[in-house]
Amino acid sequence: MAGKLKESQIELTRTLIKDEFMRLYEKKGLEKVTVNEICNVCEISRSTFYQHFDDKYDLLETIENELLDGVRDLNIDMHSIPVTDTTASVPLWIETATYIYSKKDYFRPLIIKPGDPRFVHKWNKVIRNTINERLSADKYTNDLIDIDLVTYSMASATIGLYEYWFQYRPDLTPQEIAETGSKLIWSAFYKFN
Repeated sequence: MAGKLKESQIELTRTLIKDEFMRLYEKKGLEKVTVNEICNVCEISRSTFYQHFDDKYDLLETIENELLDGVRDLNIDMHSIPVTDTTASVPLWIETATYIYSKKDYFRPLIIKPGDPRFVHKWNKVIRNTINERLSADKYTNDLIDIDLVTYSMASATIGLYEYWFQYRPDLTPQEIAETGSKLIWSAFYKFN
């Protein structure tokens, strides 16, 4: 029982550090946030911070990797949906948009300008890989178009949709974003065929 309690306390501390760091990051940007400031806001010692993270850059990298792993895990079965089935991916879009919304306090500061271009680039790559896996599973080829160009554009448009949502239309639901995104992104792809 004591082990589980300690484990739970460790996770609560890590979550507190990540939450407060992202609040500071959104207000000030990475370069102006200090470990001392994070510790003060969290009411923890520096040694407690360093038990969990090497520095603020490690903290940011951990957050970004956890977010991208979450997106990747949700879309792991995307390759099993035929490219020609335009409606079958909507439930996955809804799950993904719901996940992103549940983590909006983390995603928003990373994608809204100035954001973190490194994170946006990594997320773009995750989306491109997911799309490429889907196309590969269907053995999709088209000698008339550059698939890499199309998948890069689709990934950029997807991230742009979430950026728009957080910045200009936070009133939209994850379902509305998912349905719009699915139609917008895949309809553009089908126009190339």
